[in-house]
Amino acid sequence: EEEGAAGGADGAARGCFLAVQPIAPGEPITTSYLGCDEYTLCSTPMRQRILRRTKMFTCNCPACVEEPDWYRAIPC
Repeated sequence: EEEGAAGGADGAARGCFLAVQPIAPGEPITTSYLGCDEYTLCSTPMRQRILRRTKMFTCNCPACVEEPDWYRAIPC
């Protein structure tokens, strides 16, 4: 069986990330399930609704659980 980006010969899911800056040993690597578009600047309630609807989970990252909601302060 051939290994690919979506899965390996052992059946485990795999992915490939390309770093745009150096990553220090032990530094966490994170990703946004909202992508790099207008959704990342939505309020926490809106982002949570989008994630529940499209990814079927409730996010508990610092941006979603800490107060105040800094994204609500961005002027339109």
